[in-house]
Amino acid sequence: MSKIKKRPLHKENAAKSISIPQINNIDQTKIIDQPRTEDKDIVKEILNGASLRTFMIPDPAMPSNFPEHWECYDLPHVIANGNLFWAKSRNEHGTYVTGQLTSQSFCYTNMGSIFLSFNMFAAAIGVMPKSRYKEHRFIPIKNLKLIWDSDKKESPETVVQEIESGSRFRVAFFDSEGIWNIHPVDLPTYCPSSKQFMLNTACDMYPLFFRSIQETGTLEKQVVDGLAKADSPNGGRGCVEVTNMRRFISRYSLLSDGRYQSHSDSLKGTFQEYERLKVFVEE
Repeated sequence: MSKIKKRPLHKENAAKSISIPQINNIDQTKIIDQPRTEDKDIVKEILNGASLRTFMIPDPAMPSNFPEHWECYDLPHVIANGNLFWAKSRNEHGTYVTGQLTSQSFCYTNMGSIFLSFNMFAAAIGVMPKSRYKEHRFIPIKNLKLIWDSDKKESPETVVQEIESGSRFRVAFFDSEGIWNIHPVDLPTYCPSSKQFMLNTACDMYPLFFRSIQETGTLEKQVVDGLAKADSPNGGRGCVEVTNMRRFISRYSLLSDGRYQSHSDSLKGTFQEYERLKVFVEE
């Protein structure tokens, strides 16, 4: 069971504890089914060969954001349900917790008004409202070339050529649960004897609720409502920590014959079948 508590990021952000019901026990009264208008075509652009970035200006009215500064993040991991998505940075952001260096990622969505930090080692997230930003926008950048599409039943020759050229790969595949998964490739391989390729994605993790529109809506409601009720100098713009998060390991092996293995499949020696696989390389 996940545990939720208020986490002040800085002394000036300290507030009283927030009592929020557990995710699994709250009525799902606010379920998100539409993205913001300006973000509704982002998944389509990603599936057509765009990388996703985010540009942010943290609101300098908050002491922890002063002085005003501009930021951007690369978001190579994307989990999409229809035109709704979660996207996360690599687990490379160094931060200190009780004097110990650890790393985390940042995660952004076009479902509603929250974003979060994720520490995959501690199974914890820090959930914050996007109103902490003076400006926040997604930037799709067309920098990927489609080289293979399972729908077109193509020869693996183009993939072989890109492997020989030392190209950097990315995949987008529609899995057996009806979710698009977009990830960088850690190791592309080709076996001449079988004339098949296999693409192993970069190993990462994300909170399991990224795969559910309903659970995302539930989390947003409890966090936003809880912050609004808090006696906080940030005016409802603090951070809520959720611990003991269920995590999903995003490590896949994708074969050109239509099969793939997830992390759990690899442990069991089983395979699933993808609905579609698109293979890209950086231009």
